[in-house]
Amino acid sequence: DKDIQGGDRAKTISLIEQKALPHFNFLGMTALAVGPAWQKATPEQKKRFFGVFRQPGLHYGAYGLTEPGAGSDVSGIKTTCRRDGDHWVITGTKQWITNGTIADVAVVWAQTDEGVRGFLVEKGTPGFSAPEQHGKFSLRASTTSELGLHDCHVPDDAILPGAKGLRGPLSIRPTPRRFPSVSGRRGSAAGRRRSRASGAPRWPTRSTTAPTGK
Repeated sequence: DKDIQGGDRAKTISLIEQKALPHFNFLGMTALAVGPAWQKATPEQKKRFFGVFRQPGLHYGAYGLTEPGAGSDVSGIKTTCRRDGDHWVITGTKQWITNGTIADVAVVWAQTDEGVRGFLVEKGTPGFSAPEQHGKFSLRASTTSELGLHDCHVPDDAILPGAKGLRGPLSIRPTPRRFPSVSGRRGSAAGRRRSRASGAPRWPTRSTTAPTGK
């Protein structure tokens, strides 16, 4: 959607690389949150969702799928959502969600009477919390959170109309899935440059340790 994104795929990749230099989190999982909105949302939802990322400063998205008892098995998620008048009420817990604490918008997947559906949950929504999880052994460059949804009320237009059933979270196109790899590659390159600039010792390369034959 060029009107919303402002450019083609090459420009999007270029933006990701530049943002990943100082801020690894920017698109590590923000890309997975953008993917469903990019592909499954209405034009009005896209304008609201992407509008956050057009504002000055850094803004993040979170992808709320994984749960304590199901992992990323879509068919096993226990978070539920029921309609209440012109609102939806989401109840459940998501676990190990990158960017959850700092995200402006989270895409949350929940079981409804119509099957699994996706919802856009904005920061500050009543009943929504995202405490950070500490003590990780790896991936400590990113913020990992638990998403708490306790009778979380979202408006009727928060539901993604193009995402219904297991096909919703499972049919995300390959492009958004490549974004984290681009972000990580660029962030890794920035880290190597900073290491060289600071004079930090480097591990010997294969060429310096291989036998010379003499």
